[in-house]
Amino acid sequence: MRPLFLSSAIVLAVAAFGNAFAAEPWVRVDSGTLAWLRTIHFPDARNGWIGGSDGILLRSTDGGVQWSKAESPTANDIKDVFFSSPNRGWILAEASPFGRSGVSTELFETADGGDTWSPIAIESGPERFVRFIPGFDGGIGFIVGEMGTILTPTADKSRFARTRFSSKALLMSGQMTSQSRGTIVGGNGTILYTEDAGGTWMPATVPSSRSRLNSVYYVDTKLGWAVGAKGRIFSTDDGGKKWQDVSPSVDIDLNDVYFVDAKTGFAAGDDGVVLRTSDGGSTWVRELTSMNRRFERIGFNGTAAFLVGFGGIILTDHSARSRQKFE
Repeated sequence: MRPLFLSSAIVLAVAAFGNAFAAEPWVRVDSGTLAWLRTIHFPDARNGWIGGSDGILLRSTDGGVQWSKAESPTANDIKDVFFSSPNRGWILAEASPFGRSGVSTELFETADGGDTWSPIAIESGPERFVRFIPGFDGGIGFIVGEMGTILTPTADKSRFARTRFSSKALLMSGQMTSQSRGTIVGGNGTILYTEDAGGTWMPATVPSSRSRLNSVYYVDTKLGWAVGAKGRIFSTDDGGKKWQDVSPSVDIDLNDVYFVDAKTGFAAGDDGVVLRTSDGGSTWVRELTSMNRRFERIGFNGTAAFLVGFGGIILTDHSARSRQKFE
C-alpha cells in the first residue's frame, strides 16, 4: 500500500474552485530524460522507482533528491512498478501493438533490488494490462486491464491466469483494503467491489456517469475516493458498495488520487492540474505547479510528495508531512 502523507502547501481560503490557486509548493526535480513517466513507487523513505515509455527505469537511493537510469528488463512501455520491500519488486510493461512478438503484456520480478529481473509467465491472450493491485501477503494480488480482464497469481506464484468478467470495460486501478475486501475502477464509470478476496467482483451503485475512472484510493476499509475523466470525483463511506458524486467544477481529466485522512486529499491530472481538498471532497482548490504537462501518478517517500508525467517531468513538494501508513 502507498504510505499516507500531508502536503503543507498554503491553500487560499475559497469555497468555489473557480480560478483560485494555492501558493506554489511544487518544484522540479531533474529526471535526465524526456520519456513519458507513467508510474512512481517508494518502498521506503530512501528507495524510489519510476517507470515510463520505451522501458525507461529510474532509481533513487536518497529519497528522490536525485534520479539515475537503472538497468531495465524491457524496451516496452512500463505501465506500473511496485516494490513490497527494497529488494523485492515487479514491473508491468505493455508491448507495442505493432510489434511482432505476439506478447501484449510483460511481467518481471526482482529479488535483489533491481540488479536482475526475471520474467513471470502470463496466460496468453490479446488483452493489455495497466496496473498492479498489491495484495496483503507482500506480493501482487491482481493485475487489471482491457476487456474487463483481471490477472491473478497461481497458488505457486509462478504465473498469472486470466479471469474475465461480464463488464468489457478497461479496468484502470484498484486497491485491496483488507485480505478480503477491495475495489476496482475503470472505463464507462465502472466500479467493482469484492468481499471474498477477489473470488467474485460485484458492480457498485454509482452516480449516472459514463466517464472513465482512472484511480481509486482508500484511507481505511470504508472511506475511499475515485477520480477520472472530465474531473469526475466519487466518494464512498461503505467500502465501495455505494458511491456519491463530489466532483468539482473542473472539466480536466484526473489520473491519480491520494488521501492522507478522511478530510485531506489530492488529485492530479492533465494540463498540470493538482487539486486539494480539506473537507473530504466537498470542495477542491487548485495548487500551482508552473506546468501544463500531464501528471500520471502521485508518489510519497515518507517526507515528500512527488508527481510524474509527460516529458520526463518530476515535481516534488519537500514540505510534505508524514502520516501513518494504512495497512
